[in-house]
Amino acid sequence: MEIYIKLLIILIFSLLVPIGMILIQKLLSPKPTNYGYKLEPYESGEIPFMDAWVRYPIRFYLIAFLFLLFDIEVAFILPFVVVFKKLGILAIIETFIFIFILLIGWLYLYKKKAYRWE
Repeated sequence: MEIYIKLLIILIFSLLVPIGMILIQKLLSPKPTNYGYKLEPYESGEIPFMDAWVRYPIRFYLIAFLFLLFDIEVAFILPFVVVFKKLGILAIIETFIFIFILLIGWLYLYKKKAYRWE
């Protein structure tokens, strides 16, 4: 029975903390004023000159994919390099599989000509 009391305390605490944070934010946040420029979509006072729903060229997505590809590579290869001597053959094989998967992504981007600057 004691475990259920502890669980109930954790449940109550996990509900009260977010509710308390929301209430504190409502109390301490600045209130909107009646300034006209503050009610614009941009607080700088600039009137938007086009719709926010514009189509991005496919080049944007290719560059984002390129960034993710190399970012993931660095995030996973760097810890491997640090402890390379302590790892066994299985970890080395898994790393080569990982690099092969990244190579497939690199070849896809090369085929789509994402590496060319215009």
